[in-house]
Amino acid sequence: MKVFVTNPSIPKHNFITAASHLPQNFLIPFSIRIESGAHLFLCENDDLTNASCYWFQLRHMSNKKTSVVKCFDVNLLSSIVNELLPHQHYNCSKNLNEKRLLGHKACKNSLGVVAQSKNMTKESKIKFTRLNPYSIYSFSVSTNNTSFQSTPLTKRYETPASEDIYEEEIPRIEISRVNASSVQVEFSPIDCNKLRGLLWKEVTLSCSHQWCMSKTEKIQNNPLIHTWSNLFPYSNYTLQVKFSRSTKFENSVTQKQKFQTNFSVANEVRELLVYSKSESSISLRWREPYPPTGVLVLYNIRYHSKSSSGSSINVTDSPCKLWPTYQCVTISDLKRYQTYEIDVRGLNRGIQNFGKIRRIEARTIIEPSTPPYDLRYNWTPTNDLELRWKHPNETNGDIMLFSVTLLATFPKVTRYFGTVSVSKLNYTLDYYHRVSTEYIRNVYSSMLFRYLSDREERFISDNSV
Repeated sequence: MKVFVTNPSIPKHNFITAASHLPQNFLIPFSIRIESGAHLFLCENDDLTNASCYWFQLRHMSNKKTSVVKCFDVNLLSSIVNELLPHQHYNCSKNLNEKRLLGHKACKNSLGVVAQSKNMTKESKIKFTRLNPYSIYSFSVSTNNTSFQSTPLTKRYETPASEDIYEEEIPRIEISRVNASSVQVEFSPIDCNKLRGLLWKEVTLSCSHQWCMSKTEKIQNNPLIHTWSNLFPYSNYTLQVKFSRSTKFENSVTQKQKFQTNFSVANEVRELLVYSKSESSISLRWREPYPPTGVLVLYNIRYHSKSSSGSSINVTDSPCKLWPTYQCVTISDLKRYQTYEIDVRGLNRGIQNFGKIRRIEARTIIEPSTPPYDLRYNWTPTNDLELRWKHPNETNGDIMLFSVTLLATFPKVTRYFGTVSVSKLNYTLDYYHRVSTEYIRNVYSSMLFRYLSDREERFISDNSV
């Protein structure tokens, strides 16, 4: 160990070799003549630039005594000094406490800013205020006197993120690109120095239609461009973005943006049906595509048989008379007893290509109609029987009349026959027929007669016994 003694009034360095090894508690005797004061450094080796040294100050008091003052450790290893000089706390000239902002944690390449410093002579601690959250600081502590400055102690600290979210941290949302099935969203770049913590984004795409569902996704604040796919064409969406410090999104700031996806080719038509036909015509019925992928401008019907070349017709809007929510088209001038293959497809506005094909076959021949459906009955207060039913879905020709027959299960009761005349001019979806009270009375009388007959038979049988 080297003992390095210096006197400020005499520009001379004095070196004293103490010992190569010292015990835990040791004593180094030496003498020095000073006029006012001197500094004493105990260093572990000869290389003073890299040595671990301990700094003391010798003071010449007015009563001609010398005091030893413990100063700050040059190399900050103060355990030995505390053992040598316990319970002695004095000040050595001035303390220099320096704070330097290295940069924000959100910035990859941080250049830092000009250091701020405070000088103090008596304080053993110091408080720095107005620090930036989510930043990296270095704090250096060193001691100075008229001749020397010690090696500074430097510590690095990271300030925590701010719990609050500030407006300058929130990026602007811009819908940069919208397709039929995807949307690209851009978040405006934010100066990393303005970020006060990591931001998470919870993005929810809400659809205002029944055919599409909402989807939610959580992303970090790194990407400035994000794309969502598998969206429905021709649909209204609301983009909602929540910004939060944590993935729980307990405290968040919300922004919203609305958009509509573009048109696409039409989907297949629904419920395609041949509801009527003759030896020279085929009548089709269908419902519009679902979900809609645009505004339909027309339907294209292509048809052909094995013995005829293909033909095509376009229909803009042709609602059915009986079924207003359906489209109805009749293909005429066909050859009889031929099987035709028919394709129906839609075309959306602004789209060059037709949509998906829905195909059906039909033969130009008159066949029996399918039965009416949804038959209902009701008894009136005067005991009339009211019957109601709906038009058949497949007539397979022109309906001329509906026949109504009531069959009684009792003997001696005449069947009831009734007709409801119709034609193409007065087709309707609902039909009605009423059975008069006179027929109902005959049925009731037959029931009473049967009841009496049953009683008489039982009476005779009982007497025989």
